[in-house]
Amino acid sequence: MNWKTVKAIDKFFLERQYAQTDYQHLRILAVDEISVKKGQRYLTVVLDYLSGRVVWVGKERTKETLETFFAGMTEEEETVS
Repeated sequence: MNWKTVKAIDKFFLERQYAQTDYQHLRILAVDEISVKKGQRYLTVVLDYLSGRVVWVGKERTKETLETFFAGMTEEEETVS
């Protein structure tokens, strides 16, 4: 099988499974950035610090990128007791 076909299938299923961000049970967040290509291309990664689960990945490493993650939360989810 051609590697481009495998990549397309993998991408399809990953997007399908992780398209919706699961904000439930988040207590402590960790935010990191990873380089995806030489030449200053980055992704912002938000993790559940306690479980190590990747919660969200966004393009670039800007303030606006992280604001997009928080914009998806309800007020109830933003205020953790």
